[in-house]
Amino acid sequence: MDSEKVQALKLTLAIALERLALDAAKIPSHSVRPLNLRQREHSERSERFKDSGPMLEKIRVRNQLLIDEITKALQRMERGCYGMCRKCAVEIDDSELTREPLIQLCSGCRKR
Repeated sequence: MDSEKVQALKLTLAIALERLALDAAKIPSHSVRPLNLRQREHSERSERFKDSGPMLEKIRVRNQLLIDEITKALQRMERGCYGMCRKCAVEIDDSELTREPLIQLCSGCRKR
């Protein structure tokens, strides 16, 4: 993959990383129940959000996994090995990398 395409993907990944980090900061790490509301409102909202904890934790974990994968892809770009299959070291097709920038296996290794 030529350096211009790598730089474009690098920018795309950096933007995605920044968005994920911002989203992660918005997810509360504690109970999502609202504070300082009248009892009735509190009760209604608590009921609505009572099962949100596990869902929010799944979102937090998913975001962290994506952040880790993007960070690794950016590191591979810096080392100059981005776009190389991690199993057989063949160059991954540019169209595949453009479509899925975090891909680490060539089409042949993915089919095996």
